[in-house]
Amino acid sequence: MRRKLAERKLRERRRREAIERERRAIEVAEERERARELKQKRRERIGLNILRLREAAGMSQQDLAVLIGDYREHISKWEHGREEPDAGHLAQLMEVFDVEEGEFFKPIEPEAAAA
Repeated sequence: MRRKLAERKLRERRRREAIERERRAIEVAEERERARELKQKRRERIGLNILRLREAAGMSQQDLAVLIGDYREHISKWEHGREEPDAGHLAQLMEVFDVEEGEFFKPIEPEAAAA
């Protein structure tokens, strides 16, 4: 009788542990997804601000690429939120547009994004 009780308790403990591991795995996956979404939103925000600043300066993507010594394709990827400029490129962009770093992280007003 005691053996059956001990086996039942062991099975129950293992079941609870498996449920807890699964719960933790779900939490980790959800946290990773939130981090991916935040990173994508950051890339999009930076890209839209680069686009806004570039157009306000009357430059084409090619003009900007020449000024910072990069390829037009990189400018396009930044503006479309597919990639994020590294710190060196951000420094060059700050110099070209004569803005502070925070200018690239500003929220985009809906009318500015639609324009």
